[in-house]
Amino acid sequence: MVVVQLEDLGFCEKGAGGPFVAETDLRYDGDLPLNTGGGQLSAGQPGVGAGAVQVCEAVRQLQGDAEGRQVADATHGLVTGLAAVGYGTNTIGHSALVLSGGVDR
Repeated sequence: MVVVQLEDLGFCEKGAGGPFVAETDLRYDGDLPLNTGGGQLSAGQPGVGAGAVQVCEAVRQLQGDAEGRQVADATHGLVTGLAAVGYGTNTIGHSALVLSGGVDR
């Protein structure tokens, strides 16, 4: 699903997600830091709370508190969600949250 989301968000053309992922360094210190906190599987797929886990990771990155996996000079965070639930039919929900750091209040 990560490949589909990268395509849908415009990081690469539709159908080019596989090669994009193969050619792009997605580590926290790479070209396009992705799932810096390990993604949903690292959190045990906590259901409804899954989004909060990812938002917390984005906030940690923006505050410079992501010890051991800190993205250098992080100023923006993108948290996305994709849910597929099959209750007789396939229902898919999408969500996205963009966070910006470094703003004086």
